[in-house]
Order: sequence, then structure tokens, then C-alpha cells
Amino acid sequence: MAINSKNKTFPPKKEIKSACETMGLDCKTLQIEETVYNTLLTKKFQNRKVYKPVDPKMILSYIPGTILEIFVKEGKKLEAGEPILILEAMKMRNIVTIPVSGKLKKIYVKEGETIPKNFLIAEVE
Repeated sequence: MAINSKNKTFPPKKEIKSACETMGLDCKTLQIEETVYNTLLTKKFQNRKVYKPVDPKMILSYIPGTILEIFVKEGKKLEAGEPILILEAMKMRNIVTIPVSGKLKKIYVKEGETIPKNFLIAEVE
């Protein structure tokens, strides 16, 4: 039985096929809350870098710059918020602090070294 709404006739729901099935396309299922969509994904979207949550035990540089001074040694136990080094960037001296309490496992930089953004500075156990 077809549904009639203002001179438009719609087939019953079980007879409706998705455009992907009709055209033989390779669609992906995308769910947002309770709604499910069949969609085509662009190559750019499919090849994107997958989101990875930030690990608080990995200390990364948030700006490119030069390491001026390192205050701590590997193996030292530190509390969250303690300064570990000075990173000079754009004529500003930024004090990099440890985000979590723990033992400093490894320092990957040396004084005077120039590092890029998102470079691994140190690791906490």
C-alpha cells in the first residue's frame, strides 16, 4: 500500500532502497546519536590522521624553539606543575612544567637544541 501526501505517492518503507544500494556505490555507515546515515566518504576524510588522545606522560613542545636550560635529570621524582626546562620561542622564554606527578623516565632534548612543534621533550613513568 502506498502513502499519499498532497499528490505525492511514497512506497511503503520496506520497499525504499538507499541511493547507495540503487547505484551500487560503496557507502559507509555513519551514526550520529541515534540516527544512522549511509554516506560516501571523501578520499581526504578516509586518509586523515586518526585522532589519538594526548598522553599526559609524554611532554611535547607546543611551539618550535630552542632549549635554553634544563632544570631536572632523568630518574628524578617530580610533582605536577614543577618546571623542567626553559623553551625560548619568538624571543620569549617559556617555562615548560611537568603535567603529572611521577618519575622522569627520559629527556629527549639537550640544552641549545632547536626543536619543532609537537617534538617529544620528555617522558614520565
